[in-house]
Amino acid sequence: MGSDSTTFEGKALSILKSMTDELSTEARRGFDHNGRSLWTFTGALLYSFTVVTTIGYGDIVPITFRGRSATMLFGTLGIPLTLLCLANLGYYMACLVRKVVFKFRKKEEDDDKEHVPMWICLLCMYGYLCLGGWLFCLWEDWEFYEAFYFCFTTLSTIGFGDFVPGVGEVGEADNFEKQLVCLFYLLSGLALLAMNFELIKMSVVELCLCVACRLGLVEMETGDGEPQNQEQVTPV
Repeated sequence: MGSDSTTFEGKALSILKSMTDELSTEARRGFDHNGRSLWTFTGALLYSFTVVTTIGYGDIVPITFRGRSATMLFGTLGIPLTLLCLANLGYYMACLVRKVVFKFRKKEEDDDKEHVPMWICLLCMYGYLCLGGWLFCLWEDWEFYEAFYFCFTTLSTIGFGDFVPGVGEVGEADNFEKQLVCLFYLLSGLALLAMNFELIKMSVVELCLCVACRLGLVEMETGDGEPQNQEQVTPV
């Protein structure tokens, strides 16, 4: 009796392992659990976006020589262009936000001592993450924390791939809509993240200059090229 039970468990585990291996192989080939191909136009567009932004979900991967070669060539050209584009976009967005903040505070735009408070940057960033968490929580069968976790890992370009929106659903049109909105959310979020990093960088650089000036390591210069008095330098 015991040997029969052991044999049955061994056969069941063997069948279960073969099924999971087959499902894993089909998933890596670009098919969902219903046998539909994930290599649609929006799916390929989302894949291309995750390549150039270095997010790399890993839910679908190229398995042919031509596909892998195209991915390497596309990434070699696209990744530096994307990083350059995001850096420039973040800089101009940061300048625009500074002008709005200065106008609200009635400050002069050329006042380099004034910067956007860091709490505003963090509030914008986590507010955008909460917005994405609420959106994907409504669309997907996710809890809010899971959706927030997906937004954080995506916009930080970690991209584990354990949560991917619009994959494996029944309606193809629904997938198309979700993946397009996901692309727009990711693009806007990366630009917002670059803007926040630029604003925080301005504050940190000014703070480091103030500390170095207090310690006598550097001399701050005024607009006419004369060294600025250390008492006139105040940290952000």
